[in-house]
Amino acid sequence: DVTKRTILSDIARIYDPLGLVGPVTIKCKIFIQDLWKLNINWDEPLPTEIHRAWQEFRQQLPALHDLQIPRHALCRNISQTELHGFCDVSERGMRHVMRLHLYEKHQQ
Repeated sequence: DVTKRTILSDIARIYDPLGLVGPVTIKCKIFIQDLWKLNINWDEPLPTEIHRAWQEFRQQLPALHDLQIPRHALCRNISQTELHGFCDVSERGMRHVMRLHLYEKHQQ
């Protein structure tokens, strides 16, 4: 059976120390918020609609193993460095992103 306990166990397996799969983790957190609002006990089977929604979402999680995000942050002759930050907040969650821009000196 799918319960609040098994869902939290599934969510806890998502290892994302850099926050690269933030859209996935925020969806998980919102799902848990919804379960808390329904006052469902830890080991109580979920209502059919919620069970179905979780199963559909959970089937997509293995695709995270194939996720590749190319990054390159090395320059030899840096002429300028910029740090850009972006943030957005709603009633249900928040996200922020930091981007580092390194500009390389052009040699002639």
